[in-house]
Amino acid sequence: MHYLALNVLFSSFFILCIKWAKSRGEEIINIGALNYLSAAVLGIVMYVRSGEPPDLTAALLGAVNGGCYFAAFFFLIAAISWKGATNLAAVSRLSILMPVAFGVAWLGERPDSWQVIGIVLACLSLLMISGRKGSINNAEQPRRSAQVILMFFLIAGMARMTQEIFKYSCEPELTSLYLASGFGVAGVASLVVLGVRRKPLAVSELLIGIALGTANLLQVYFVLKSLELFDGFIVFPVTSAAGLAFTTLAAVTLLGERPSRLSYLGIGVAIAALLLL
Repeated sequence: MHYLALNVLFSSFFILCIKWAKSRGEEIINIGALNYLSAAVLGIVMYVRSGEPPDLTAALLGAVNGGCYFAAFFFLIAAISWKGATNLAAVSRLSILMPVAFGVAWLGERPDSWQVIGIVLACLSLLMISGRKGSINNAEQPRRSAQVILMFFLIAGMARMTQEIFKYSCEPELTSLYLASGFGVAGVASLVVLGVRRKPLAVSELLIGIALGTANLLQVYFVLKSLELFDGFIVFPVTSAAGLAFTTLAAVTLLGERPSRLSYLGIGVAIAALLLL
């Protein structure tokens, strides 16, 4: 269980750090790129020190995961100003349905009745906690916004699906290779972004990027370790619901945010879902 808790801790730190950096007026694109570059360096060092043998399947799965992470992060930044994309945070969390459905349909995972109820409650809690005013119905470009939300759902879900496939296709000892490949791809793409933009990097951006990259690498590592012990239909709903609830409470305490009553109710629903799962 401690792997699940550590994933919640580091994934929440990642989100809170981004919120804090944005409130400071930092250049988020630079920070996002530095995040992937620093995670790539850490991942490669981890792989070299592990002495793991090369494995094409693990490397390819990691590369797909890294490409999805890169696309999802910068996709979110590009879409955040659209009125029709105001619920992307909830969509990202609900993308857990893709690996859960994949695990049940193709990998033979079988949740019991109580766990099915827990999965439903977890998804409901994600909508309640992430709920915001506005929807694609009042967007200036509803069709385009719907396409953005669908693409973001698929990209975020594919990233989690590669982690689920890795569990059944590769030995646990190949985790470092998976991380090095994944963040290596995202790091190279980020280097291209920085080269194209040619904006100077501040020391604060570098430090925040390194902190984010470390947290990003560790949260993926602990997801993979959790999948060694539990099925995906437990890992993904638990980490998503618990992570969002913890992040919301931490934002209230540390950043002075004021969630709605619906968000607090969603936290209660998330706790119920965690108990059932």
